[in-house]
Amino acid sequence: MSQTRGSFESPQFNRGFGFSNVADYEQSVQPIVKSGEYGVNYSSYDFSPLLRAAQPGVAPAHGLFHLTVEGVRPRIPADGVAAAGSPDQDWIGVTPVRVSKSGNRHRRASATSYPLGDRLEDQRFILVTDLGLIMKESVDGSRVIYVQSFSGQGPVEGVEISVLSKNGTVLKNATTNPMGKAELPSLRGLQREKVPVALVARKGDDLAFIPWAKSDRYLETSRFNVGGISYNQKSALVASLFTERGIYRPGEPINVGGIVRQLDWSGDLAGMPVNLVVLNAKRDVAGRYPLPAES
Repeated sequence: MSQTRGSFESPQFNRGFGFSNVADYEQSVQPIVKSGEYGVNYSSYDFSPLLRAAQPGVAPAHGLFHLTVEGVRPRIPADGVAAAGSPDQDWIGVTPVRVSKSGNRHRRASATSYPLGDRLEDQRFILVTDLGLIMKESVDGSRVIYVQSFSGQGPVEGVEISVLSKNGTVLKNATTNPMGKAELPSLRGLQREKVPVALVARKGDDLAFIPWAKSDRYLETSRFNVGGISYNQKSALVASLFTERGIYRPGEPINVGGIVRQLDWSGDLAGMPVNLVVLNAKRDVAGRYPLPAES
């Protein structure tokens, strides 16, 4: 995982390393009925034969696949003979053709070509597993992991949780309780080969994993009505102000109350200097009042 770049579901290896170094290949050609020139076509791929293909004496397949989908067409005499040893003797990939503009007309090379920009190939990581993982990081760096079963629709007890570093060593271990929950201490500050890269969950022959810190795995909250202030330190201060009402007449006194506390509710703030700053409608400072902090 530390040797790839890009998104988690569609990674790219660094330099000369690739899937051929760590994987077995299986390929097939599936015809897709074209519903229309611009219609969406659907197909499916069954991974179950590959899961059952484990040889005797070999560890069962854990269901991690890298699926590449590519548009192909039958090879014709004009394409020439396929290279010796090529796995695609009868098929050839569809190559996008540039669309040239002459006056008000667009010319295309042939009826089977596609305009420049159409993606004729895509790839995805496919993890076939019954273990669903949710990892939550607390403000102090500790993490809580929840494991649930997709088939059983409930928490999974006895799942072995491991945190792997860059060099593949196990940094921490934990086991889920009857509620499918496991806790891990903070691993912040680790450097070089000890930097955590992945969290792995195992139970029997099943396996699931999630990157330790990859931005595209964070929960996207823009679709939800959430808000608030995020802190990354337990000793951070937060203040809340309140008045007895929201509207006052000119000249009326304003009674303001406030609470200043640490994020974890610990610490003694007695004697700490606190200033109450009042802003006018132009966002200019209209008054500054020092207040004593009481414990």
